[in-house]
Amino acid sequence: MISIFKKIFSRPFSKNHNQPIKPEASTALPAEAPESEIRLEKKVSNECISEEQVSQVDTVPKGHAEEVDLTSVREDNFQGSSESKLSDPQKLLKPEEGIESISVEPEPEPEPEPEPEPEPEPEPEPEPEPEPEPEPEPEPEPEPEPESKKEADLLSLPFDSVSHLLVETKGSHSGVINQIRACIGNEFSVAELAALEPSKFSEVKGVGKGKVELLKQIQSEIQLLISNDGLEVSELAESATSAVIGWPDESKLEELLVNLALLDDAELKLVKRLAKDWQIPLTEINLARLVYHWPRDYDVKKVAGHVAGEVYQRLLLRVREELSDFESSERGVSVGGLISSGAFVDMTTEEMGQRLSDDLTRFLENSPERMSRVIAGRLGIDGRASETLEVIGKDLDVTRERVRQLQKKADVDLVASMTIHPSNIWKNIRENLSHNIVELYPNLSSRFHGEKDFLQFLSTICEVDKKELKQLIKPVISNDTLDEYFTCNRGPVSEDDAASVISEQYGYTESQSHNAIAVLIKQKAVQKVEHGLLPLSQTKPLAVAQAALFFPDGTGFREIHDKANELGICRTELSLERQDSGITSAVDEGYIYQSGHGQYRHSQFLALSQSQINEVLESVKSALVAARENGMDTLNLRIDVYSAANFELDYFTVRHIVREYGIQKDIYFNGKSGADTISLDEEFSLKGQKSSIIQFFEASDRPLENKDITSIIRSQSEKHASFYLNNLMEEGVLVRVDPTHYDLPEKAFASAPIALIIERSERILKKASRPVDAGILASDCNTRLHLSHSKAWYFSLLRHFAKRYGKEWFFSGTLISVEPLSYSNLRNVVRHHMANNDSVDQIRESVLSEVLVEHQPLMNAIHSCRQAS
Repeated sequence: MISIFKKIFSRPFSKNHNQPIKPEASTALPAEAPESEIRLEKKVSNECISEEQVSQVDTVPKGHAEEVDLTSVREDNFQGSSESKLSDPQKLLKPEEGIESISVEPEPEPEPEPEPEPEPEPEPEPEPEPEPEPEPEPEPEPEPEPESKKEADLLSLPFDSVSHLLVETKGSHSGVINQIRACIGNEFSVAELAALEPSKFSEVKGVGKGKVELLKQIQSEIQLLISNDGLEVSELAESATSAVIGWPDESKLEELLVNLALLDDAELKLVKRLAKDWQIPLTEINLARLVYHWPRDYDVKKVAGHVAGEVYQRLLLRVREELSDFESSERGVSVGGLISSGAFVDMTTEEMGQRLSDDLTRFLENSPERMSRVIAGRLGIDGRASETLEVIGKDLDVTRERVRQLQKKADVDLVASMTIHPSNIWKNIRENLSHNIVELYPNLSSRFHGEKDFLQFLSTICEVDKKELKQLIKPVISNDTLDEYFTCNRGPVSEDDAASVISEQYGYTESQSHNAIAVLIKQKAVQKVEHGLLPLSQTKPLAVAQAALFFPDGTGFREIHDKANELGICRTELSLERQDSGITSAVDEGYIYQSGHGQYRHSQFLALSQSQINEVLESVKSALVAARENGMDTLNLRIDVYSAANFELDYFTVRHIVREYGIQKDIYFNGKSGADTISLDEEFSLKGQKSSIIQFFEASDRPLENKDITSIIRSQSEKHASFYLNNLMEEGVLVRVDPTHYDLPEKAFASAPIALIIERSERILKKASRPVDAGILASDCNTRLHLSHSKAWYFSLLRHFAKRYGKEWFFSGTLISVEPLSYSNLRNVVRHHMANNDSVDQIRESVLSEVLVEHQPLMNAIHSCRQAS
């Protein structure tokens, strides 16, 4: 039953939230009113009930005294901060609301005045008064139809829409409701709950006598709601949905958070308690949780001396007032506003630095003196040198451990005082932090005694370990990271292109990748020249490959040697008198090929279509099949095949095709001993080779590269190794962890938070409404989940696990989509849009309308496609 106490608490307040709305009529009672009426008038005066309502309060039946309990209604329940109850000032109690215990009549004041005179003389007359009431009772009796309709309407309501009205149940019943869902389904009506047999409920796992009793109490409350004549079903429906009316869908509120810095003491303590009960970080409480998952048992709890339900309603009122302004904001983040965005927002480093500095100032000014002293001393803020726990403890006359406790609490409050969500601060830092941390936010960093203190401050407000910040400044990177890139890209290459390669391999941001290049320069793995970067300390095959890129038409070994020496890229100087073994190794690894007698050309300049490759391979295989029928297992490629067929391509090009791609057709090549021999037989079958490769991965304690596989296969060809790796990836046996490394899925994703990655990726894919480049997902997950993986790793993980998590996603190149893809990769998208757009900006905007991709990878793809055309 809905008590009068609840009705009074739903009464609205004035815009001045500290004062209740004053009634239009005076609440003064006639002088001759009995003393009991005067006392009652004092009790309800703070409730803003009109004079007519007060005059009828004494008609409350005695049996309802416990429900009314107006003595418990105190003025301090309604006095609070500048924001108070979430109520509509237009919804005052009206006579037509028909509360059984309070009757409101029209305003003829003279008529009630004579009535008190007869009342004192015949005190027993209250007994006859109820007697005439049974006579009008026949009039309500003909009204069973509306009542049954009301009951039917109520029973048809979803239980979730009225569950917040069941506050009479002692203690929390949220756990019981969850087990009820397990019994009769996630979504059920009031009628289904009312009809649930306790005996059936008791069969649910984990349900004991106590929870069966709670079920009975809830069912009893439902009956009281149904039997409550003073509550119309329409009013119930309105009340039942008032908690969510006017709010956006839950999914739209998931990225919106409350600026903890702008909460008053009671609100902040309430949010902290919720975070603890929900077992989530304080900074992860979003509006979706507050609006749609508010625990109803909190309505009657106390927090900071206030009723939690009142603090909650006051907070929602403030949020709701600001929500429309926030949603219309162009940037999706309110400056100094109560609502902030959990989604990433773009801010310049200047804007971010100023905001953080302002937040720090406000925190130091508004915090208790001792807390400000601890933070300022530990972080070395505003001219104060950083101090040890012992020094601060002596100054405050407390123990070292007590200072540590104070700092731990101060760190939490410092994070809460930031008006920008930690994930947004972290993203801004990840994308802009150079190897010189002071350059990030110059004005802010100047407030700290040293770089170490500034690092500690940033790690605290971002809720990350200081090691992660150091990893941004000085990333761990292998010296040979760019080696493969330099084998097919003539130097000097632009630093941006090299940074993009590093980003793909390590999952680093653009800024972090540039910092990694600074590390490579310091380690003398690359050198910075006037127009970009050149490799340093290369092996002979790599140096030969880089030098060959300077001769598009091919050249002799001396010219290649001379160019490598001129660039200074090889660890040792190459001889100009004789051909070095580096040339042969470069041919074996597929970087260059023999284009004539004593002539070599880089494979990049051999423009062959797939149809040309297939045509050559089919001709060669036909010759081998015919030879096998005649009892011959091997053939000489030049004499037996090339000379006997009419190839359009020169012999050395055919030789290169057979050598590099022949394994696709089970054609095996041996160019040793001066004879180019081919065969359909191989000591290890394809299956045997693949088994050996899998065993190699199982025995390895690290991801493997193409060159690692090349070393264990019979042909010693990198092209053959790539063929095996691609086959194993198609079969799902291997996954790519970065552009050059592969591993077994169980090793690559051993400690990955797969469910969280799937969840965040699904959210982005739905919001994008178009194909998404894996780099977008990598950036989001690396920032939010504090990971550091390449987009190739994320692409492989999602492709490997999507179906296991029930997701029908489509994968191609680096693109992921919820709908079938029209393009095989990002470059194909760019080529398509280049046909109708001229400028780079036009191409970029056109591509972005069709796929969601980060700026740098898109610009790299555009640049590459424009060069090729």
